[in-house]
Amino acid sequence: MLRTVQLVSLLVLAIRLSAQGSSATPQPPADSLQRAAAAFAQGDWKASFDAYVALAKAYPQHPLSRFRVGVSLMELGRLAEAESNMRQAETLGVPPAQA
Repeated sequence: MLRTVQLVSLLVLAIRLSAQGSSATPQPPADSLQRAAAAFAQGDWKASFDAYVALAKAYPQHPLSRFRVGVSLMELGRLAEAESNMRQAETLGVPPAQA
């Protein structure tokens, strides 16, 4: 049940962040986002981390990528690094309750 609530919350966040996207801010390519999202959805946290770190480096203003780096790190047990990334995601627009 909790897992379902988390996934629904992440989906809502992704939709909200996508809607906030500005044409002035470069957005990651859809195929890159899809590959990263597939690893995330499958719970492959190492692959998810690697994919979203690459996106976050290439698109530093993309809040969803930074947020998912944080979630992946949390799932990998790297909590201090996760917190830092969640705080960065929050400054990029992720709602505080999510981050």
